[in-house]
Amino acid sequence: MISSIFLPLAFAVCQVSSSPIHQRRALSQNDIIGLQLAGYLENLELSLYTGGCEGFTDVEWIAAGFPSTFQQDICAIAEQQNQTSFIASSLESNGISAPQACSYNLSYDSPTSFVLLANQITSISLGFYLGSLNDFSPALQTVAASILSVEARHDAIVRNGMGASPFPTNLDVPLSSVWAYSLAQKYISSCPRQLPIDLLPPLGFNGMSGSSLSFG
Repeated sequence: MISSIFLPLAFAVCQVSSSPIHQRRALSQNDIIGLQLAGYLENLELSLYTGGCEGFTDVEWIAAGFPSTFQQDICAIAEQQNQTSFIASSLESNGISAPQACSYNLSYDSPTSFVLLANQITSISLGFYLGSLNDFSPALQTVAASILSVEARHDAIVRNGMGASPFPTNLDVPLSSVWAYSLAQKYISSCPRQLPIDLLPPLGFNGMSGSSLSFG
């Protein structure tokens, strides 16, 4: 009985909440910059998690000490990087080109090194959405918050699979667009077009610490 109530309710909520997301809306300059950087980071994550999904077998994941379902989790995260479609359509409907995929510098040769890299990159996206939430117009704040909650769950799955705490602190670290964009450069080899965002001197940080972002 309970399940018969929850299923249609969940479907109704999904229908109501998703329908406004695809409506055409005028974008502020902050919306444009925010969506361009969001697309830039989502393209990076899509490349990362697709490589992790396809690059190792179940046997390799298990032999490295990960749960038997971890490869499925990584593949599910790759499939959920479909925010790129919404971001692209939102920009293009306003006559603005969406960020194209770059050539990436994603250095890993084992399940363990992949997960360490994934924690770093996912933390950048998580920090960006958290730090830039108020920069979006009200209509897009809900969308950004929705993506933020998914990024947090992805990060928790990655950390938990590695044996680290999925909730390391009671507060996550927000990142401005400048910081998020600058940190992402570590993983970029070349891009068809850079974003109109200032770059800081080369930055780096360490993952899998007691904090979501540990700079080093």
